[in-house]
Amino acid sequence: MKDVITQERAFFFLLLFLFVIGILIISPFLEAILLSIVFAVLFYPLHEKYLQWTSGRKNIASLLSTASFLIILIIPISILLHLTAVQLSHILVTQTQTQEPSLSESVFYFQKKMIVGAKKIESLLGMQFNLVPLIKERTHQLTQVFAKHILAIISGMANVALDFFVMMMLLFYFFRQGPEFLSKGIHLSPLKDRYGKKLTDEIKITIKGVFYGSFFVGFLQATFASIGYYFAHVENYLFWGIITFIASFLPTIGTALVIIPLSFALLFQGHVKHAIFLIAYGTTLDNLLRPFLIHSHVHPVILLLGIVGGITLFGPLGLLLGPIIMATLIAALRIYAHDFSGVVSTS
Repeated sequence: MKDVITQERAFFFLLLFLFVIGILIISPFLEAILLSIVFAVLFYPLHEKYLQWTSGRKNIASLLSTASFLIILIIPISILLHLTAVQLSHILVTQTQTQEPSLSESVFYFQKKMIVGAKKIESLLGMQFNLVPLIKERTHQLTQVFAKHILAIISGMANVALDFFVMMMLLFYFFRQGPEFLSKGIHLSPLKDRYGKKLTDEIKITIKGVFYGSFFVGFLQATFASIGYYFAHVENYLFWGIITFIASFLPTIGTALVIIPLSFALLFQGHVKHAIFLIAYGTTLDNLLRPFLIHSHVHPVILLLGIVGGITLFGPLGLLLGPIIMATLIAALRIYAHDFSGVVSTS
């Protein structure tokens, strides 16, 4: 009997050791793994249709589902981000420049604009703050930082490409064997099967609720707002569309945080008609869209904390992962409060 207990303990410690090593191995791809799970859940209804059309051929259906993910989500977002980056680069260069600016030229242009502004402030106040030498020193340091970390930036781009490749591979296999992975995971988890199934069902509902109820709402608002910015002749309208998308997650204020300041900026520039159009368009847009859009069941404060904390922890991907992880935590607490705390309270 003692030998059996000793063997069980030895095997348990071996399993624990291998588990820790396995976590360390996959930790660089944690974001890719989480994203592949999220998108597999979102696109699985489409995958089920492909399974019906292909008479249950899993490989073909999984390839079609993965290709659909690329066409529907990744390619349009990549094009949008590229166009936004092009517009953003124009902020640092003059309108008359015809060739692509180098990094040093952009920094020098930015430095020149800052110096002009600093001189105006000193002239207006009639006081000397020695801002010009400070600006020159800081921009010189900025150039050195860019030069020092250029290899790290290139390496980071390579890591993004690798993460994307891993995510696409995982997505294919999640489509192909998702239900099998899920059932085995529930069976191997320390939770009882019914609790594991209940938690996974809550996670699925949470992912769909956060994505469709918050991201889809924000995407539609940002899209229509960008159209309004274009007709109102707002410079770099795609860039401001991205900012509007981020602002849409803020409770109560939402897209007004971007639309109202842009309207006032147009007004101060003398574009009165454009300013009136933008603020009227933005107000009408919000009132028309909101009643017909699906809302997330996640509390706005939890959503906001998830976004801010997610961006801090995961970078830009945290915009999606943060709210989903926080909402999943709330779902787990809800299950615990319903199924476990009730048992304790009756004892």
